[in-house]
Parts: sequence; structure tokens; C-alpha cells
Amino acid sequence: MSVTKTSPPWYIQLTDGVYALGEAARHYRAAYWIARGLASRTATEHVHIHEGKVTGQPGPDARGWDAKPTSRAPHAKAVLEVERIHREHTDKLHGLYETAALLYASGAASAIRLVQAGETPARPVLPLNNDRRLEWGGLEIKGLAEARYAGAEKLAAAYTTLSRLLDLRGYSEELASQDYLADHEVGEMDDASAEAEGIADAAYAYGRLAEQAVHFVLIEPRRQTIAAAPTTPESTS
Repeated sequence: MSVTKTSPPWYIQLTDGVYALGEAARHYRAAYWIARGLASRTATEHVHIHEGKVTGQPGPDARGWDAKPTSRAPHAKAVLEVERIHREHTDKLHGLYETAALLYASGAASAIRLVQAGETPARPVLPLNNDRRLEWGGLEIKGLAEARYAGAEKLAAAYTTLSRLLDLRGYSEELASQDYLADHEVGEMDDASAEAEGIADAAYAYGRLAEQAVHFVLIEPRRQTIAAAPTTPESTS
């Protein structure tokens, strides 16, 4: 006899979707920290570079400048190339971590807003860009303090921190787009850009708090859904 597989209730699917966004952010976060550690250990300031050199001898057909022998420092070249590769890899992973953390925070915020609006979404809803990639947006969450959620103050503080860092990123990018900057503006741009590097961690922290708030706003809708569910009569033998 075939058994019909029933889908989990909407509120379980919703929390699963938010959790999956968090797992994605955690995966990128772990990879980023591993890459950062490797980059630090192989950076030039932590490596004793051997000074031995070799001579590169051109072939008999070489002419002019190309016919001159050249000196090479193989270990120095290796250290610099590895440092560059690690730096590029670390920067790439940091960007992926930042995007995933912002999607996590946005997804949790989206879930809360939908539930607050009386909807019963089975998944968080995020916009797609022209390349059909998920985009983050709509980070603010309202109404939790009025609902006497114990974590509302901490959540609001995390949102303020994240918003400030996003504003700094926007400010640094605006300055970078200018044709000319005064010396003090260059300093402001560098400072804002450096501080905005904390967006990923701030978004992840906000996402975790928002995920906790998802469970709070689901308390009453979950109770109502369970109460309204039809009861299945027990089979008798």
C-alpha cells in the first residue's frame, strides 16, 4: 500500500528556510576564517625568504634585450605569489560571507513581516535580480517591542549597528566615485571603507537575533494552525 507523504506545516517550513539561510552564512563564514588564517601564516612578514638566486639563460636564438641573462629569486617569487592567491581567495570568501549574512538577515526579517501581516508563508521571500540571483533588502523589523518580545531591544541595537555600517559603505563608495578628493576626504573614505568591513559579522549577528524573533512571532499563528487542523479519527482493529 502506498503511503502519501504529507508536507510539514507551513511554520516549520518557514523556520527551515530561515535556518538554511543561516547555515549558508555559517558555511561561508567558516571558510573565510580558515582562508584568513592560512593567508596570515603564509604572508611575507611571517616567512623567512631564502636569498638564493638562479640565472635564467636565454636560448641561442634570442636577440637584443631578450638575449641578456636574468636573475631570479625563486623562493621570493613563490612567497609573493602564494600571498597574492591567498589574499584574492580571502577577499572572495569575505564577499560571499557578507552577501550570505545579509540574505540571512533579510530572510528572517521577511519571514517576520509576513507573519505580522497575517500571512502563512511556507518560505522566506527574497527578491531576485536580473541574473535571477537572490538579493538582500528590507532589513528593518518593527512591532516587536509593542508585542513585548524580550529580545526586541537587543535586536534593535543590532539593526542600528548594521545600518550604520551599511551607510559607511555607501559613503565610502560615493567618495570613491568622485573625480577629485581632498586629503581629508581620502582619509574619510579609507576609514569608512575599513569600518564597513564589519558588515558581514554585523549582518550575521543581526540574522541570528532575527531568527530567534521568527520563533516568537510564530507562537500564536502556530497555536491557531494546530487548533484549526482537522483531527484524524483513530483506526480501530
